[in-house]
Amino acid sequence: MRVIDGYGSTEMGMVLWKDPEDHRPGSSGYPMDGYYVELRDPQDVNRALRPFWDPYENPTPPEEAKGLLYIKPFVPHTTLNEYFKDARRTREAFDDDGFFNSDDLFARGIDGRYYFAGRFSRIRVSGENVDPIAVQDVAMRYAAIQEAIAVGIRLPNVSDDEIKLNITLKLGETFDPVEFSKWMAEQVMVAMVPRFIEVYSDGFPVTATQKIKMGELKEITDRTWDRAKSGLKFSARK
Repeated sequence: MRVIDGYGSTEMGMVLWKDPEDHRPGSSGYPMDGYYVELRDPQDVNRALRPFWDPYENPTPPEEAKGLLYIKPFVPHTTLNEYFKDARRTREAFDDDGFFNSDDLFARGIDGRYYFAGRFSRIRVSGENVDPIAVQDVAMRYAAIQEAIAVGIRLPNVSDDEIKLNITLKLGETFDPVEFSKWMAEQVMVAMVPRFIEVYSDGFPVTATQKIKMGELKEITDRTWDRAKSGLKFSARK
């Protein structure tokens, strides 16, 4: 059986495709005819990223090579123009020039191929689409938590994502990840309960310009609590 990689969506159709004879591992191929695509800085979507990463030297793209995939069809009205009766979502998805924000992270190598690197906001956990903003909003209701940032993590050889919740605590508060997870499971569906939790006692890591280093928040460290290793499990409610 031959597997051919590509990338598409309900909104835009089939955007990237790999030639059946192109055996480059991990690649989603090149843009299809009829589309213009570009990668933009997730922290500044007005800035397009230029490829510098060489996948032949390093098969894993560095964080600075990853960007949001923006898509624009060459022929108008051949793809989605707006979400039905949802002006807010339409404004979030399309910029003023008609580019569609796929909400997916890719890296483009100097070979011209595009490599899928994960979802930026919405993530897929146990077959469910999960909005990490909703996860962190619920977590912020927990008495001990001051700040919360939820991110998706793709583990090796696993098709779906896992949620990592990064938190800071209110002054003088203590935190028990087991008790928090039980509380969270009473508030939301099981897919939204984070598998990984890390407490940042000195605040989230930031750059020189005070932007949070999202790449570091996605790392699993020796300070990261893993619910799977604790043996704590939840059953999906009917």
